[in-house]
Amino acid sequence: MHPTIFVSFSVCMMLATGLLHAATINETHPLQPSAPRTVTVSEADTPPQIRAGLLQSTLIVLPNEEKVANVFAGDTVNWIFDGGHVASRFISVKPKTANAATDIHIVSDHGNEYTLALREVSDDSDAHFDSKVFIAPGDQAAKDRLAQLPVFVPVAELDKAKQEVAAAKAAQEAELKAEQTKVEQYRSEYPGSLHFDFVWDERKAK
Repeated sequence: MHPTIFVSFSVCMMLATGLLHAATINETHPLQPSAPRTVTVSEADTPPQIRAGLLQSTLIVLPNEEKVANVFAGDTVNWIFDGGHVASRFISVKPKTANAATDIHIVSDHGNEYTLALREVSDDSDAHFDSKVFIAPGDQAAKDRLAQLPVFVPVAELDKAKQEVAAAKAAQEAELKAEQTKVEQYRSEYPGSLHFDFVWDERKAK
């Protein structure tokens, strides 16, 4: 009976070791945010790869002179893209599934287009993901456009500009009307304000 007990014990030890090894292999690495970094985007180069963490937000930041005008994303099912409710230079990307990969095209209000490759990295040996990525244009034409006026104007800013123009026009019309009222009042009151330093002599008039 003793050999049977020994064999059973050995089998149990082998199973326990296998399960422990499998658990070690399947153990997920906790995601860690990396320090912010800058990527250069050029039309002639391969799009920079952005490391994203599962259910973690990576903030993409355009240059100071630009704002996000539009975003075109490949996979909108497994990824969340959020540009906020007001025009800004920020857009957040967040993967909803592990190992998801897609691309994103960001069009700025200055007409620049930035393409990035996104990849979820929770299964990588390196569990660091990009917390914040600053974009820098690599083409001279894109750099030159930063110094020019925007070609796309957000609706909110356009409405605000229209309101400011209307308010300025109304103020100018009110000021002109006030000046006209003063002129008319002066003309109506001027004859009564005249005084003559002579007396009419009817005898001399004959």
